Amino acid sequence: MLARFATLLVGLDRQATQANRCPEVEMVANHGCYFSVSFFLFTSFRGGMGCCCGTLEGRVNARFEQHQIIAEETLSVNLQFQRSRGFSQITGNGALVLTTDMLWFSILCPHIEIAVPLGSILAVGVGRSPLQPLSLGLVVDFVDPTFGMEDQVVFSLTELQLWKTLIEVAKENFEKLERRVSQRFEASRIIAKEILWANWQYQKSLGLNQVQGKGVLVLTPDMLWCLLLPDKEIEMPLQNIRAVLVHTQRRKQPMLVVSFVDEAQVIFISKDPQSWKRMIDETIQGGQNRL
Repeated sequence: MLARFATLLVGLDRQATQANRCPEVEMVANHGCYFSVSFFLFTSFRGGMGCCCGTLEGRVNARFEQHQIIAEETLSVNLQFQRSRGFSQITGNGALVLTTDMLWFSILCPHIEIAVPLGSILAVGVGRSPLQPLSLGLVVDFVDPTFGMEDQVVFSLTELQLWKTLIEVAKENFEKLERRVSQRFEASRIIAKEILWANWQYQKSLGLNQVQGKGVLVLTPDMLWCLLLPDKEIEMPLQNIRAVLVHTQRRKQPMLVVSFVDEAQVIFISKDPQSWKRMIDETIQGGQNRL
């Protein structure tokens, strides 16, 4: 279930339709010059809202790759409550994004972000905000990843049940992969891991029969391991890796390119290719030093 929301323009168009049915506007419309002024004001209002929406979209695009976004709602979502803020509540409209590993919100003004890893979510429901008890909202209980304290946020948005379902399914899928990794490796051996952000792009040995898709990427002291969904495991011993490069493309996400001594090559998209390159290089160098 993937969903992308586009409610702002629909809402504005409804406002425009309602305005055209309003007797006062119809009366003004009979006078050409006044109607032009009214139309100009409405167009300016719509343009201003577009600017706000563009600001939020810019933040989303700077923060996430499109292939990682499961659901997004911009400007029509409103932060109603955050328990940890106590009496110093900050509420307002913004952008809510669900990715394969987190729920993220950015309020338009002031520029404040709330990032909740899916693994930190305790419960998702539809309920009422303490500050707005007459309206229903999306209630998310979670453990703050920075301070380790339980917190709660409440959002007002268009499709409450759909968002609840999407978050629950994304969380369930993420936790299944977490368990798969923990069954495969002891926690003490995992140097780095990336769940569902890793995206397998290319394997030289497959030629024209390429297989692409999301999965899990894990680095241990002796191997780079990938689980390509739904159930394909790929082991890459570090001793066989000849070079690790980050390939940059104009207007596209950088890719992690891993080359092997037998001339094989694989290419990934990851959350932070530069960090992966550094960690792989350091792990290989550390292994060589121990030898």
